[in-house]
Amino acid sequence: MPAAQPTLSCATVPGASADLAAAVRVARLVGADPALVLFGGGNTSVKVTDGAHQVLYVKGSGADLAHVTESDYTPLALTAVRALLDADLPDNRAMYNALAPHVLRESAPRPSIETMMHAGLPAAHVIHTHAAAVLAIANTVGAAHHLAAAFGAAAPVVPYRHSGVDLARACVGVWRRADPRQACGLVLAHHGALTCGRDADEACARMLAMAERAEQYLAAQGAPRVVEARRPGDASPVPARLLDAAALMTIARLRDAAGRVAGRKLVGTRRGGAFIDAFVRRTDLATLAAQGPSTPGHAIWTKRVPQIGSDVAAFATAYRAYLDGAEALDCAPRVVLDPAFGLVAFGVTKRHADMAAAVFVHDAAIMVRAAALGGYATIGAGLMRSAELEYAGFEARVARTLPRAGQVHVIDRACARAEAISGLLAAGAAVAGIDRDPAVARLFDQPGFLGLIVQAPDRLKPEAIIEAFGGIDHADVGAGFHRQLAAYVALAHD
Repeated sequence: MPAAQPTLSCATVPGASADLAAAVRVARLVGADPALVLFGGGNTSVKVTDGAHQVLYVKGSGADLAHVTESDYTPLALTAVRALLDADLPDNRAMYNALAPHVLRESAPRPSIETMMHAGLPAAHVIHTHAAAVLAIANTVGAAHHLAAAFGAAAPVVPYRHSGVDLARACVGVWRRADPRQACGLVLAHHGALTCGRDADEACARMLAMAERAEQYLAAQGAPRVVEARRPGDASPVPARLLDAAALMTIARLRDAAGRVAGRKLVGTRRGGAFIDAFVRRTDLATLAAQGPSTPGHAIWTKRVPQIGSDVAAFATAYRAYLDGAEALDCAPRVVLDPAFGLVAFGVTKRHADMAAAVFVHDAAIMVRAAALGGYATIGAGLMRSAELEYAGFEARVARTLPRAGQVHVIDRACARAEAISGLLAAGAAVAGIDRDPAVARLFDQPGFLGLIVQAPDRLKPEAIIEAFGGIDHADVGAGFHRQLAAYVALAHD
């Protein structure tokens, strides 16, 4: 194993502070646009040299580009990392082991799975995103034709390779064959987009231009942007219709069944609106949904496919066969589609359920645009399975650290019981707080809390709780409120 490199810092590498600050600035700009990246996806890097040292700073694994800081970037010895491109690394575990001695700061986050890709490309600044418009072209039956027509020599196509050492080698090979007078980046088939620049602003401008170029091509081909109705200042789609009691109980039963398959409680969340309501009624829904997400990393949140309809047991059986004995993942659905309610997503916490919903809506829009371009087609099930297993296990890790993860509690007189609610939220539970005091609506500003202003027990309707959290496990309420919620609580304890 190579010897460990001397510890460096921005202070010991002239120019690093300014260059890294620029990389962070454009990373936040890119990360703020959900059409480019979602929830920890994508990564950026900068290479710094003072003649004696060459250092690669790459965004660490899992950090959200929209909120990164300099401490989220991992410094590595660039020359040593580049040499690993020619080393015998059979898989990504071996890659991570080989990278470890070349991390130059002990407190640095785990290097990105794309570290070697960033190291192998010669540009000072590299930006990698999952640009939705690019993916809508790259995930089509006629992708080769459409990508050539959309980008030409400006962005050569890298055939699909799993993230890590294989993708890094493929990117370097394609880049070396590209026309240096025209190439500004690469299209990563079924994965995303990559741009290079002499400085951070050039790399960022090229990424924005690449995404816009894809948008213009899609529009010209009859696949314009999909626009979702949203609340002012809110990223959550507005449900287009109220659900009846039968649909609400269906959601609660789905949550209960999914949790039983998963082996732990899951929080649910509903999404509706014109786009989703139309999507779940498409005659080709089963074909579209069976293809898988637009980029493998999205399967972290949504699994490879959604469940269509209400049969959780059938979904679990099919998913177990797809996993072919792998035990790193449970077989419960994370997204369920049904015309009765639109979309319901599940997660280990409310935040994770919201992520799953947002990712699937994002992918559904890509599916629709790709279908308009001749047919949506992503990587095969075997390749998706390998990618899904690569990222497996995060929900179990979350559940181990949050003892009430997945639970849903309803508490009345919430304003007077803020301390108890705070403890539940800190332990991972979702909480619906009920109170006559209007202050309950803003008692806690976090995804896992829903404040309901209710003047009397007979005014409480369970719709908002079921749509927000998927069901109810515990109701610490008076008798009047309990009558309104009893059917859902009883379901949780069957």
